[in-house]
Amino acid sequence: MIPPMPPLPPATSQPVMLDTSVPPEPKPVEEARPKRPHHHPKTTESAQDTPKPVAQPTTPAETEEAANPQPSDASPIGQLSAASGDTNTADRQTQLDQINAMENTLNGIHRSLSSEEQKTATLIRTFITRARDALKMDDLEGAKNYSNKAKVLLQELTKP
Repeated sequence: MIPPMPPLPPATSQPVMLDTSVPPEPKPVEEARPKRPHHHPKTTESAQDTPKPVAQPTTPAETEEAANPQPSDASPIGQLSAASGDTNTADRQTQLDQINAMENTLNGIHRSLSSEEQKTATLIRTFITRARDALKMDDLEGAKNYSNKAKVLLQELTKP
C-alpha cells in the first residue's frame, strides 16, 4: 500500500523570478569530412602495355559538347536546388518581422528601468542578436527559439 500524501502547503502568491543569466554562446559546429583512404590500383605489366581506348564523339551534338566545356542548362541529373529556397522564405520573413517588432518595442520603452529590468533588457537584446545570427545561418528553428525567449522576457518587461 502507498502511504497517504502529506497535505500541501497553502498557496502564496509570490512573484516569479525569471532566470536572467546570459546563456553561453553556442559553439559553431564544425563539419567533419570523412577521411577516405587513397587506394592506387595495382597494375600488371600487361595492363600497362595495352593502350586504353579513347572515346570519340560520334554525333554532332557530342562533338559540340566536347568543344564547348560550358555546362548546359539541362543537367543529366536534374535541377539542383538549395534547401533554403522558397520553401521557408515566408517563415524567414515572418520571423524577421517578429524580431524587428520586438526590437522596436524594446527601444520604445522610455521609462527608467530598475537594475533587474536593465538586465532583462540586455538579455532580450542578446536573444534578438542570436535570433538574427541564426537566421543568417539558415537556422530557422534556432531563430524561433531565441525569438520566443526574447518575446517572453519582453512581455514580462512591458507588463503594466
